[in-house]
Amino acid sequence: MKNYIINLSDDFCEYAWEIELKGCLEVDIQIFDKLYTFNFYDPIRLKQTIEDDLRSNQYFFMKIWLYCQK
Repeated sequence: MKNYIINLSDDFCEYAWEIELKGCLEVDIQIFDKLYTFNFYDPIRLKQTIEDDLRSNQYFFMKIWLYCQK
């Protein structure tokens, strides 16, 4: 029995190429009865996002970090 559901729109395949170009993806995943939001970043996009936030005096915060190398 599968204990998780990845919530992607039905037309995800039509714009997946755009997500790859942007370098980031936010997706909701239901695990058992709880819903979690996951953010996936390409390393270069993550660096740009952090630098942009710091440059504009904003904070970049993620509660839990997980770094996966290809």
